[in-house]
Amino acid sequence: MTLILRPPFVFNPLDTLPLLGALAVARTVNSSLGIKANVRWPNDIVVGRQKLAGVLAETTFIGNQLQYTLLGIGINANFHPSEIKEISPTPTTLLELLGSPIDREELICVLLLETEHMYELASSKLDEDLLNLLRELDCSREKHVKIGIGTEEVSGVLEDYDTFTKIRIRTVQGSRVDLETSSVASVEYIDF
Repeated sequence: MTLILRPPFVFNPLDTLPLLGALAVARTVNSSLGIKANVRWPNDIVVGRQKLAGVLAETTFIGNQLQYTLLGIGINANFHPSEIKEISPTPTTLLELLGSPIDREELICVLLLETEHMYELASSKLDEDLLNLLRELDCSREKHVKIGIGTEEVSGVLEDYDTFTKIRIRTVQGSRVDLETSSVASVEYIDF
């Protein structure tokens, strides 16, 4: 599913939209289907150690003018995980988790409401509420990660979120590194 968003130019940062979408998916799956889904920073939704969904965003500008953002949300629904093993090494699907197909239209309706709610929280600058929700649904803390930043890489344990847009890494050398979501090019979980 792809949503076309037209955030106000002052919406900052746009890079958090995938994380907002991931929160919306986790909340939707948890409340509608009774599945315990978690957010794996920065944009995945997992059940246990298996990936259920992912969220991506693409923003289009003309000059300095924000035109729109496409928020792509992919939830593995009514098919068997074996059909996507090439894409994700540890996938799961709603069909596998529930044992029967789900009503996708009903799920999408709830997801749209949750996405709107997350978007409104971000637009209203309710960062503390978002941060608390992220910590509640997160499964990334205390996990070993390799994070690509431009041509460099940071390896260590994702300790916590300082803000909704900033993570704290404890490197293998023991130093602390704070990273803004907007600076991250890639994330690989080592022990997940």
